[in-house]
Amino acid sequence: PYQRSWVVAAMRIVRDTMTHYLREGPDDCHLRRAALNYLLQDRKLDKRIINMASIGIVPPSWDPTKAIDEAQRAIMLEAKVWDSEPDKKKKAGKQRELDEQKALLDDFTCKLKMHASHAGWIAFFYENDRADAIAANFRRISKDAEGKNVINWLKPLKQRGVFFPVLTDDCLGHNGRVLCTEGEINQLRFLSERVRHGDQHGETLEECLEASITLGASTGQDIECVRRLLANEDATPDKAVILHDNDAAGRK
Repeated sequence: PYQRSWVVAAMRIVRDTMTHYLREGPDDCHLRRAALNYLLQDRKLDKRIINMASIGIVPPSWDPTKAIDEAQRAIMLEAKVWDSEPDKKKKAGKQRELDEQKALLDDFTCKLKMHASHAGWIAFFYENDRADAIAANFRRISKDAEGKNVINWLKPLKQRGVFFPVLTDDCLGHNGRVLCTEGEINQLRFLSERVRHGDQHGETLEECLEASITLGASTGQDIECVRRLLANEDATPDKAVILHDNDAAGRK
């Protein structure tokens, strides 16, 4: 919906800021070094896959107001334009739209500021079919006292989308399938191993990229759900392969 466009614009700035910091931030930042060590060494991901994926890091002393301010300025500019509208009915309808935009942005502002203190957390950005960032899953590198992952979702539009949707015709041309993983790291590790295997057999990076997404949920993702997420005229797979962790929840 149109009234969500300013939140989407703000999320784009957040995604671009965090992905840029992970890829090209200062080498002397210990939080960035720790994140890269976690991804490259501990989780054994390939740097090429990290650079392609919508994955970033919350920068130290990060101020989220830039993303919010830009969206607020856009709303105020549009409101000013509509002040001169002579048709009172049209003007009232537009005012309602702008009020909805502002309410969404205010809610987004509160949620985003909660993550400003999560410096060093890794952020996985989920996108819709237009490659708009509409949600993010933040993960702390260190686990809690019980050895569990510490994660925190940011879903300003109450949508989740998919993570890293590699759905080009070239990818699907290999075998007509899409792989649906339970978690972001699972997918990134699979693709990393795939490109390393390709390196050994003289394949290009493009030849190695399997169509793969993360649904952002634990279990219970049936084929019909996958079809709804992937349905588009340009790239529709013949089959979906759903991969879960080999743990109690995944086997269930």
